[in-house]
Amino acid sequence: MTDTNFTPAPAAPAELGIGAIMGETFSLFGRNFVLFFGLSATPFLLVFAVFMMALLPEDIGLGSVDAGRILIFSTLLGLVTGLLYVLIQGVMARAAVAIKTGRGPQLGLAVQATLSGFFPILLLGILYALAVSLGLILVIVPGLYVMAMFYVYVPAIVFERQGFNALGRSAELTKGYRWAVVGVALIVIVIGILLDITGSAIVDALDAGNASGLATTWISVLMEAVLQGLMAPIGIIASALVFVRLSEIKDGGSAEDLMSVFE
Repeated sequence: MTDTNFTPAPAAPAELGIGAIMGETFSLFGRNFVLFFGLSATPFLLVFAVFMMALLPEDIGLGSVDAGRILIFSTLLGLVTGLLYVLIQGVMARAAVAIKTGRGPQLGLAVQATLSGFFPILLLGILYALAVSLGLILVIVPGLYVMAMFYVYVPAIVFERQGFNALGRSAELTKGYRWAVVGVALIVIVIGILLDITGSAIVDALDAGNASGLATTWISVLMEAVLQGLMAPIGIIASALVFVRLSEIKDGGSAEDLMSVFE
């Protein structure tokens, strides 16, 4: 007699879909290039324009400044740039998912959502950077693993209002998918390296035979702004899409569900 009882094989775990995420990242960025590039590059450029005008008057015939004043101003402007980047992270992550769902960027709501979680994004970002840096210094693999574990903490704050619980929420969502998230992060890192190499080569080519220190500095600043405008959106959009995908897998929700908390 044949035993007809059988236990069905467990379903294979859903895949993160690295290719699909990166493909959609480039699609969203490309179709909304002016928006995302502008959000990333303009604040960087404005801050350094102020720096140039305030701290390099000797290059435009207005006198000279002392090294202490340069240090103070550069430190303050560096802090301003960092704070603007915190704001940009949340705004672009929220805008990317809003565009994905057909709502348009909804920049007002994106800014509102980011401002409400500004301090958690800032403080947890510092902890995240320190943890990843320590891991990379000790051994590269643990650093990448930590990066993957907390990769979606910003979207967790913006979309789920997790606040200071966002690192724990990110660790929960990425559990079981961290090496796939490492794959996404490595693609973003490699793209950043290639863009940086290209940018440096362009600056060197333009700088060849240029005797003006002011012109050289402005060329470097403009190139840094361009690189910021190209690199930042790719990483931020990718992290937002990873968050959406992991939410779908773990919670059974969708991008539309994530947006509904704002309506």
